[in-house]
Amino acid sequence: MGPRMAPFGYPPHPMSRLDPDTSTAPQSGSMMALMHWVDGAWSGIRYTPTPTGIAIHEAIRLDESQAEAWRDQSDVASRFVIPASAVICRTMRLGRGDEAAQDHELHKNMAERLSDTAPLHRQAATLLQTSHPDAERVGVGLAWPPRQSIRIPAGADEMTLAVPDIAGLLSLLGMHRPDQPILWHDPADGSTAIVLAGGERVTVRSTRITDLSSAEARQRFILESAVQAGWSADDATTLTTDMPQPAAGIQLSLPPQIEADMKRRCGDTMPDDIDRFGIVVACALATADDYAPLTVLRATLPNHEPSFGERMTESLSTTQVAIKLAIALVLVLVFGPLLTNGVRYALLSMSHGDLEMAVSSAATAEQRNRLYAQLGTGSLPVTKLLADIAAATPLGVKIESIKMGAGEPVRISGDATTYAGVAAAELIGLMKS
Repeated sequence: MGPRMAPFGYPPHPMSRLDPDTSTAPQSGSMMALMHWVDGAWSGIRYTPTPTGIAIHEAIRLDESQAEAWRDQSDVASRFVIPASAVICRTMRLGRGDEAAQDHELHKNMAERLSDTAPLHRQAATLLQTSHPDAERVGVGLAWPPRQSIRIPAGADEMTLAVPDIAGLLSLLGMHRPDQPILWHDPADGSTAIVLAGGERVTVRSTRITDLSSAEARQRFILESAVQAGWSADDATTLTTDMPQPAAGIQLSLPPQIEADMKRRCGDTMPDDIDRFGIVVACALATADDYAPLTVLRATLPNHEPSFGERMTESLSTTQVAIKLAIALVLVLVFGPLLTNGVRYALLSMSHGDLEMAVSSAATAEQRNRLYAQLGTGSLPVTKLLADIAAATPLGVKIESIKMGAGEPVRISGDATTYAGVAAAELIGLMKS
C-alpha cells in the first residue's frame, strides 16, 4: 500500500511552551498512544506520563491492516510521528534576556522565516532547555508543509495529533551537551535528523538523504551540518570522533549518556529494539516534557459549523455589507416619512369613498364648532334685558323695536300716547328715568 497524502495545516499560532493553553498536553497518569512507521510497519506504544518521564505499557509492531484496530482498541488519544523528510526545521539564536521576551522574538522570527511554508496548525516553536539561566538562548521552529506526502495511520482524523521525529531527538538532548551528535536516519524514505550540541551552541537539522550507510557519507553530513551552523572546521571534526560504525539499515545513533538517560526516563519499560522503537519512545518523552508544544501539530483543523449568529456576525462585519447597510439607512431616513404618509393616505381612501367630501364636511363641522364656542363665550342675557325693559315701560308706551349689541347701548323705538291723564311726553320721561 502506498503512502497516504496528509493534508497540511495547524494551531491558531505556532505553539510555544509559554502558551497558556495546555489542553492538548497529556496529564500525568493519562493513557496515550503513539505510532511510528519504520522498517515497513508501525511501531506502536501505549504509555502514561510520569514525573520523571513515561511508563510504557505496551510496545508492538503492527502492519497496515492491524494499525486501525489497535488504535480503536486502545481507546485513548493517539498521535503519529512525522518523518524528518517532511519537516522544515530552523534553529534561531535569541541572545540573553527575559524568557518571555525571547519567546516573543522566537515567534517573530517564525513569522518571518516559516509563515509561507505551512499553515499555523502545522507549525510549532519552543525555546531549548538550558542549565544556565544567563546562557544565550536558542529556539527551534518547525513547519510541516502540505506539499509533502507521508504515511499516516489508517483512520486518523483531524483530531489526531502529529509529532515530528526531531522533537523526540530534542527531548533526548534535554540539558545534555554531548560531544557526539544525536543522529536518526531511515533509509526507506531518506528521512534524516540530527542534533548537534557543544558549549552554548545547539543546532538541529532535518533533511532527506538517500544513503548514509558509509562512514564517509555520515562524516560528510555531520561536518556539513556543523559548518552551516557556525562551527569551525576543527570543532566540526571533533563531532565525528569516537562514533560507532554506521549500520546498513536504520540508524539511531545516540551518545552513551543520552541513551542511558533515555532508559532511565522510561524506567524498566524501555523496549529492547531501540532501532525500531527508539524514535517513537523519544517522541513520547517529548509529549511529557518541555518540548510538548512541538508535539501537537495537526494535518487538518477540526471542522466547525458556524451557528446562525456567527454567520450573521461574520457577514455584517465585511466592508461591502457595511456600505450597503449605510446606504439602506440613508434611504429609509429620506423616503421613510413619504412612504408612511402614502400608506396613511391609502388607508383613508379605502375607508372613505369620497375623500374630498369627507374633508369638506370635517372642515364645515370644525367651523360650526368654532362658532358655537364663540357664541357660548360672547352671548348677551337677552331674556333678562327684555324683562327689565318691559318692567320699565309705563302703560301708554308701545315698543316697536329693540336693538342690542355687545358693548353698545340698548336702542328702543316706538310710540307714546296719553294714558290715564298722563301726557305722552311725560310717559317717555318716566321710561328714561
